[in-house]
Amino acid sequence: MLNFERKAKENIKLTWGHGKYADPWTLLHGTVGISAGIATIILHIPLWQALTATIFVAFLYEAWEAVQKIVEDIQNVLFDIVAVAFGMLGGFFLFFNFHPKTLLVFLLASLLLNFILLFKGWHAYLKKRLQVKMLKHLYPIQTARERKNNLRDNVIFFGSALATVPVPLLFQFDPKMPLIWVAFVFLLCAYTIYKEKVGQEMVVAFFFALWITSYHIYIYEGQNVTFGNLNLFPLILWTTGLVLLRELYERYAGRHKLLFLSLLYLFVLFLIEYIGYYVLGIHLQGNYPSLFGLGIIHGPLSIQLFYLFAGPVYLTLTDYLNVK
Repeated sequence: MLNFERKAKENIKLTWGHGKYADPWTLLHGTVGISAGIATIILHIPLWQALTATIFVAFLYEAWEAVQKIVEDIQNVLFDIVAVAFGMLGGFFLFFNFHPKTLLVFLLASLLLNFILLFKGWHAYLKKRLQVKMLKHLYPIQTARERKNNLRDNVIFFGSALATVPVPLLFQFDPKMPLIWVAFVFLLCAYTIYKEKVGQEMVVAFFFALWITSYHIYIYEGQNVTFGNLNLFPLILWTTGLVLLRELYERYAGRHKLLFLSLLYLFVLFLIEYIGYYVLGIHLQGNYPSLFGLGIIHGPLSIQLFYLFAGPVYLTLTDYLNVK
């Protein structure tokens, strides 16, 4: 099992060391990603293959660091991996139309910057390590609570790797497939960590999603992943979305929580529908009208009504059932 830090003293650390979310090592991860993006252009590697390899190597590197007892908060680990991925995409799209000779100059410059940052980072780390006789005493994991938290962080780390590494490949087939996969892994990890704390709300959310996907047969343009007559895309995405809504509801400490979360639900729903329809091109087969002519939630009236009221009704029902 990998060990993760408990806990960094600063959220963002500007000097060499470990912050909870970001630190100079995060910058280094980003610049390494930029180098990978430029190299992808020079070597004519398909973007999805290069991005898959970049994310996979980033997870391997973070796992190696943990094995070597170079411990960080799980949040910092995931932020570093995100920095690599976005750096790679940024480097690819920013330099895509550059001349090959110019690309080579920028690649060498980025590699030099990586080397300088890496040297300074490791110099600071080794200097700190020499001040400690036994590194294992830096962040001992002793109590049952700490062991439980470390198990949670391991599930988050390996679950994130399982969810994200296949995304570029799945996206080549259809934009719905990576969404299905990520949502499924999220539900699996959430249940592994919290078990009975989320089990009941998952069951209720699943039956909500099962009702709408059984009542109306979803057939999308492009690829459809089905189990019998059930389309897994709306089934898994609705289950995940309602579980997330319930978790936000339980953590919100303000007044009028049902009203506030219901309004937030509608805002996020409309945003997701817009992105899905106009950015990702996820369309139902058939010439369905949009909701009130707004250009979102295209489908029959039954689907539109379900989408509008599913969140508030789900929260009300889970409250009535005393779901925790």
